[in-house]
Amino acid sequence: MKVLVTASPGIGHMLPMVSIAWALRAAGHEVLLAMAGRAAEHVPMLAASGLPVVQTQPYEAVEPLMDADHDRTDMQAVQKMIRAASHNVEWLIGSGAQMFAPLSDIVADNVVAIADEWRPDLVVHSPIDGAGPLAAAKLGVPAVEQAYGLLSTEAQ
Repeated sequence: MKVLVTASPGIGHMLPMVSIAWALRAAGHEVLLAMAGRAAEHVPMLAASGLPVVQTQPYEAVEPLMDADHDRTDMQAVQKMIRAASHNVEWLIGSGAQMFAPLSDIVADNVVAIADEWRPDLVVHSPIDGAGPLAAAKLGVPAVEQAYGLLSTEAQ
């Protein structure tokens, strides 16, 4: 089986996907990571894991969006709200989606093109990544969220 693995740009979203990708590969599946990093070293770090990686956007396209988002966001206020609203999963998911939607948007066309060419049987994506599920829907293949951390976008 061919498995395309996608994640939102950012090393904290990308690195947790490496272990599931290796588990799939060890089980005999063909795996391809399609990701964009926020810094020049992010995608090469993934490639250093020994997995095949296709860069979906250069970091120069991602970094300004991340920086603009951080400039608009009072991170201390966000952290306080997250702690206070940790029981409010819907609010957290909505806030995360608002923050990461532009990042999914800039890689979506390339992820879909990679999927069209490579023809995976399954797409595994990180939480908040919209490009992977979009590619899966276009191809008519299953998309599976690899949840990590404290939250999942799936119904609780």
